[in-house]
Amino acid sequence: MLDGKKHAIIGAMPAGFEFPDGALDTPDVWLPIQLDPTDPNYIAYDHYLNMMGRLKPGVTVHHAQTELDSLLAEFQRKASIPPSDPSAYRFVTYGLHEEVVRSVRPALRMLFGAVCGLLLIACINVANLLLARAEVRQREFAIRAALGAGAWRLALQFVTEGLVLAFLGTAIGVLLAIAGLQVK
Repeated sequence: MLDGKKHAIIGAMPAGFEFPDGALDTPDVWLPIQLDPTDPNYIAYDHYLNMMGRLKPGVTVHHAQTELDSLLAEFQRKASIPPSDPSAYRFVTYGLHEEVVRSVRPALRMLFGAVCGLLLIACINVANLLLARAEVRQREFAIRAALGAGAWRLALQFVTEGLVLAFLGTAIGVLLAIAGLQVK
């Protein structure tokens, strides 16, 4: 019972739940909104609501929009609100991912391009360092070849050294990423 009316509990949020994030005064109870045009406090032109819902597995955003449109048409028919009335409600649905990144997608793409460019520059620099190192070690490889090491053996040494460097670089990068994710 809440305010003298029966309500069905449809879910409970975990301790510490805040919506919206960082809100100073979060509600203790969430109730479904009642859109009733016969209510004297109803303001027909007050289209301010943002709603969030979770779709069942297999349901698309388009299917949800279609169902919302049919429910809204039924509501407006019962409330005698013609669809051409400017006070008629409209639902516009977006997927959460689309809603979150829609306004920042160009910036995200530019950032992704910059990161890819930086990664390419880093790879070219490492390749140049390996080539310079191989040039300095030319005498060492000439001596190994003279002692009987074949081309495959020398190539295997280059590949092994490259893989060791790649593994160490990857391990350091993963550790830095993990540490970076822990920083708040």
